[in-house]
Amino acid sequence: MASLYGMPSVRKALLGEEQSSKTGTAKQYDEDVRALEVFAVQVVCHRIVRDWLGIRADVFCGHSLGEYAALVAAEGLTITAGARLLCQRLASIRSHTTPSPGLLLALESSRDEARAWADREPATVIAAINAPQQTVLSGPAEEIVRIREAATREGTRTTLLHTDRSHHHHPLLTAAYLHYSAAVRPVQTRPLISRVYTPVLRRTYVPDDDLSQSLALQMILPVDFDQAVRDLYQDGVRTFIECGLKDTLSTLIDATAPAARTVAPFRSLQTIRQLQGRHTEMHARTSTRRHTMSLDRDELIGGLKEIYARILEFPPESVTDDVDLEGELGVDSLQHRLALAEAAERWNVTLPQDVPAPSPLTPTTVADYLLGSS
Repeated sequence: MASLYGMPSVRKALLGEEQSSKTGTAKQYDEDVRALEVFAVQVVCHRIVRDWLGIRADVFCGHSLGEYAALVAAEGLTITAGARLLCQRLASIRSHTTPSPGLLLALESSRDEARAWADREPATVIAAINAPQQTVLSGPAEEIVRIREAATREGTRTTLLHTDRSHHHHPLLTAAYLHYSAAVRPVQTRPLISRVYTPVLRRTYVPDDDLSQSLALQMILPVDFDQAVRDLYQDGVRTFIECGLKDTLSTLIDATAPAARTVAPFRSLQTIRQLQGRHTEMHARTSTRRHTMSLDRDELIGGLKEIYARILEFPPESVTDDVDLEGELGVDSLQHRLALAEAAERWNVTLPQDVPAPSPLTPTTVADYLLGSS
């Protein structure tokens, strides 16, 4: 898909097989491929959470380009359609350059304070409201530099964000927006099977929405992620699972809705390698040895203790047969599902899609549940 838009192979980039010269047009292509890499990784992370851990979301929400992956997760877009829309967006921005390069500046300030900073310059706007005290400005490079210098002098913490030096979420992209909007009309979308909240429109998508055209509006309108979290929490959402690398959005959610629970299963490379290693280990084990006889209860309890200790990164001796995994060790639902997935693979047990948690949750009660499912 990327090659059709004059971009390098995303597959080769993900595998580390392709390196650019980091000069001239190659820099732009690097940024384009990075956006596609993020999209691909978010889709994969969601598939792991859905298919491996068995967690189904009540509602999806993506931040900026993350909305492409959110719509794929809700099956409003196929992966191919999502990649095509994203490629066309990148190509439209690349072919409709603005008179001067743009920058994004993160401010440790409220939306009202950030609006006051933006008002100091003629072409600077608010691009994103991420949290109560984190707002992002978008504007011409020279304006953003002046705001940063003034804000620093007045004691406001700022961070220049790494971008492709385009004007993101800015009316200066109107020409690119119109080109993109016309180019993506043939792309097929489908009815959503789950709710999707869009922080750009600040509401849940409705059946009459044109998904590709709504995504186009991202180019010229700001992202209000702070309001999205508030609305979702008000609507009853209490647990947020981040389907992407690191825990950037989880940190923002914690700031906006501290009473909510955030889970970032892919927050570090170490975590990702652990997940990958466990998955590989499970497949290797089950491909060479399947249990065809009745499960031994003591063996099962011992194996579960080892699995939970490894997932929690606790010493093995801290997980006893009847320890309260939730109350005493702090096991959450995601960690419990991860343990069940590994146990089901190891002992060839088929679990129902909605796996109930025994109460109390102990290695012994989980073992008895697995024995009943074998």
